[in-house]
Amino acid sequence: MNLHDQQPTVSIVMPVYNVEKYLDESIRSVLNQTFQDFELLIINDGSTDNSVCIAESYRQDDRVKIFSIPNSGISAARNFGMQHACGEYLYFIDPDDFAATNLLHETVNQMISFNSDMAIFDFNEVNEKSETIQSGMLLQQPSECLATDALIKKYLLGDVPNYAWSYVVKREAFTSNNIIFPEGKVYEDLAMFPHLLFSINHAVLLHQSLYNYRLRSDSLTAAKQISAESLTDYVMNLTENEDWLVNKFGRENPSELGIYFLRHFLQIFLTASKSSGLDYFSVIDIVIDRIKHYFSFYAFQKIAFKQMIVACIIKINLGRALYLALSGSRKRQKYN
Repeated sequence: MNLHDQQPTVSIVMPVYNVEKYLDESIRSVLNQTFQDFELLIINDGSTDNSVCIAESYRQDDRVKIFSIPNSGISAARNFGMQHACGEYLYFIDPDDFAATNLLHETVNQMISFNSDMAIFDFNEVNEKSETIQSGMLLQQPSECLATDALIKKYLLGDVPNYAWSYVVKREAFTSNNIIFPEGKVYEDLAMFPHLLFSINHAVLLHQSLYNYRLRSDSLTAAKQISAESLTDYVMNLTENEDWLVNKFGRENPSELGIYFLRHFLQIFLTASKSSGLDYFSVIDIVIDRIKHYFSFYAFQKIAFKQMIVACIIKINLGRALYLALSGSRKRQKYN
């Protein structure tokens, strides 16, 4: 019997939208894995370039399954892929990035060895030519296996990546708990990942860079022109999880939870104030209120000096004035 007539160990979901320049390298990085017991589900999310033709050129490989859906966004494509996956484990890869050839081998073996539900790993940043810019972005500690409470504490303190492509997880963690990616929003990983952590018992943190995240010039341009709508999604994803996280974790560990929210709201405030063409908008009032709520003496030890100064100014009710000063300075520099 053909190995791939059986249920594969890993289902890999790749949402694809107009990435013809990078797609071939991404697909090949999956098919060349040293661990071969997987299926690759390519979800064409309404591409209008040559991406579909590139994907179709791999259809002869019986591990590859190709689906096409109307353009609905990355979350909808991932959710569609999950509905059609049948592997014991799930992995999500973005089509403009590429995986190390030992990604599946390392993660699956470690999960089996430690009887864990998830393996989380580090990543490299690469440029458009696939050259490494920086290695080992987040996980600085040695590899370890953690129970849920210890893992969540690390996550809240910013020591665990939450990108969809930074972990392999048992599929039942999603399906048994009805977890999906929120559709029609950006920063979708932020909204979903805490729920996923509460659905597992143990996770392995691997001190290895097993993924290559590509910094694209068009992505960098978009980041500089971030919109009020996308930052509003960011805020809503945080606040919708707020009560749930407090009830699940905050009563025993209020300091870590406070740092988690404080860092995110400060990031939103600073991003908005430094973004070109983005004036003060109503959601910033929510951001300022939450910074004031979560800022405490404990935060001095856990946030960067610049963030501390910003939080102190906001704490004394000068948040709006600071925002206008930062954005006004930006505009003066732009037009001088």
